Amino acid sequence: MQKIEIINISKSFHKTNNESQESLILDDISFEIQPGSLVNILGPSGCGKTTLLNIIAGFLNPTKGEIRFDGEVINGPNPKRTVIFQEYGLFDWKTVLGNIEFGLKAKGLPKNKRKEIAHHYLDLVHLTGSENKYPNELSGGMKQRAAIARALAVEPEGLLMDEPFGALDSQTRNILQDEILEIWQTTGKTILSITHNVDEAVYLSDRIIVFSNPPAKIILDININLPRPRFPEIRLESKFKDIYDSVWQILRKEALKSKFSKTIR
Repeated sequence: MQKIEIINISKSFHKTNNESQESLILDDISFEIQPGSLVNILGPSGCGKTTLLNIIAGFLNPTKGEIRFDGEVINGPNPKRTVIFQEYGLFDWKTVLGNIEFGLKAKGLPKNKRKEIAHHYLDLVHLTGSENKYPNELSGGMKQRAAIARALAVEPEGLLMDEPFGALDSQTRNILQDEILEIWQTTGKTILSITHNVDEAVYLSDRIIVFSNPPAKIILDININLPRPRFPEIRLESKFKDIYDSVWQILRKEALKSKFSKTIR
């Protein structure tokens, strides 16, 4: 397990149709993610949450600052850090088994070893028996389970999740939240997740970080001191509701700022 260090990260993008002007999205963001922890980032839409995740994944370079993974500066993608996307990212022409084996084949593992590892993770995400199905034969929840299995199969140290349950109905979303907790407790992976869902963040996390409107700064960094293992009934407890309310009020305040600023422009 490895520590992730986000050090003075700023990110600007050129404004549309104006290469001489830049829009600052992330403004001097710094925090650390301890090995084996589960952290969620919340913030208003467009505040740069996914941008930061893409920088940590190595898909984007920061304008300023650096990110270290196990003490090494991130300069590009690496199988030590895998990403689970909201839109699943499965290959339509491959079976579930083929999708899970894809990264293992790229690593040069022999066929028998690939199958052994793939079946282990199929079992972990409760997809045993569906390995020969294609993505178009799966429900949204099953597709996301397959995407999680594929990400885990390459045995990353860090798992990055970009609103992984955003496209799912509430019932499936809640089931997969419990499965992510089970997987996290089983594997001990370091997980950083992006979400708009306050309930989900409180339920899953060791820690929640809240971004402001862009240019984003950290406006809340809170440890979630709820007992583990967690079960759905914890949502009924007063401490859960108190944490939820405190996070929600800060998010609501930021959302209202954004709405007001747009009306006076």
